[in-house]
Amino acid sequence: MLKRIIAFILLAFILLCFSGTAFAVEADEDTHTRSVFYINGVRAHFRVLQIAEYDFANIFDVASALSNTDARFSPRWHVRDHSLIIVPGQSFSFCAANLPPITPSVNAATRTNIYIFFNGSRFNLTSYKVDNSFYFNLSELAALLDIGLFYFADENTVQLVTYLYFMESLEEPRALNPFRPVIALTFDDGPSRYTTQILDALEYHGAVATFYVTANRLERHIDIANRIHAMGNEIANHTWSHPRLTSLSDADIRAELHAANIAISEITGTTPASLRPTFGAYDERVAAIAREFGLPLVLWSLDTNDWYTRDSDSTFYIVMENVRNGDIILMHDLHEPTAHAAVRLIPALIEQGFQLVTVSELFYHFGVTPQPGGRYESGFE
Repeated sequence: MLKRIIAFILLAFILLCFSGTAFAVEADEDTHTRSVFYINGVRAHFRVLQIAEYDFANIFDVASALSNTDARFSPRWHVRDHSLIIVPGQSFSFCAANLPPITPSVNAATRTNIYIFFNGSRFNLTSYKVDNSFYFNLSELAALLDIGLFYFADENTVQLVTYLYFMESLEEPRALNPFRPVIALTFDDGPSRYTTQILDALEYHGAVATFYVTANRLERHIDIANRIHAMGNEIANHTWSHPRLTSLSDADIRAELHAANIAISEITGTTPASLRPTFGAYDERVAAIAREFGLPLVLWSLDTNDWYTRDSDSTFYIVMENVRNGDIILMHDLHEPTAHAAVRLIPALIEQGFQLVTVSELFYHFGVTPQPGGRYESGFE
């Protein structure tokens, strides 16, 4: 019996050794030719499959490539249930340095159902197996490890960045009159070419707002995004590509939030303070994952339905006839009628005595401390 146990352990160790090699190679022309990979600016060589336009990297190769960075980790097999345990903060050394490299073949890849245990939680990342090597979705893996992942199509490169540091703002809170009502205008789905009109009005009247950006639009409107931030407005997370989060897998939800956080941090230097789930749709899974990212869920107390009416007069009167102290007002700067309505609303609200602040300032003013994963609809809750 003891001999069988020892033989089983040795077999597991051999399989682990064969799952990676110190002499990892780039994939050949038949498997993956689109991208060259860098880690913190240094060329990285690890085996990659491309399946359905997604990159799948050999997890042991990635662990070795990250071994000298602050994102280092060590993958270890849990033989009993055939799962992987990722131990953060530990460098990974290949145990099969003298084995010949094996170039992966997409045709030989089979879908696997391997769980990853990381920081006490279980994750099911998309993965494939080729021979005895395992390949995981690189975007999902980067989100799990909190690594920045940037694709540059023009240069045919992928950059993995492990040293992004986020600093809390040291600016003093905006001075507000405690005897006047306070509200937050919020704009979803942008930025767009119409955002500039809203910014002009905000700047002229000394007001600010919160922009829940669809982050894959930031690069196309980088000047507008920089201006949003420079004026003291708040930029917050509205996902990377605007999917309905409740319809996604946990891994895809994490990838959406992570990619948006990274893109926003490149502009603001800080992590976003809140998440507005697309379509206002969330469930316990979305809330739990938002909690992992430190993001409270911010909805709204006054919906203008501007995305539906596409009518500036309707948007204007819905706000002016229903606005109350502490409101979070929902609009969308993706639509031209909304921009026209905002240009009228901003001075009209100020004339009515309302102070226009960001969502974070609204919470601060009312003494609310938003909790990650919590749901908030106004400055009072």
